[in-house]
Amino acid sequence: MPNLSEVIREVLAGDCLQLQEISNLLHVDTATLQRWFHYGTKALDGHLVHLELIRLGGKFATSQAALTRFLQATSSVKADMPISEETRKSRKKEKVTNK
Repeated sequence: MPNLSEVIREVLAGDCLQLQEISNLLHVDTATLQRWFHYGTKALDGHLVHLELIRLGGKFATSQAALTRFLQATSSVKADMPISEETRKSRKKEKVTNK
């Protein structure tokens, strides 16, 4: 289960992201974020991991640190892993193609 006291400390320290900001950042619906909070999703090692959210002024919010923890648990790409040159080239090609 999420460690909400840690998220509260992080948010009070100024590290706050609202659900809509995360939705825009990750290109997922806010309902998906709420589902990850309530029901969780499988981590790479198979265990269930929840997005850590708190209610702040009637809206859901989290910290950048909590979002990073969730993404690291559910993604094969780690924050400290360099992006390969091939990946950079393919991303640039996608941007040009999508314009």
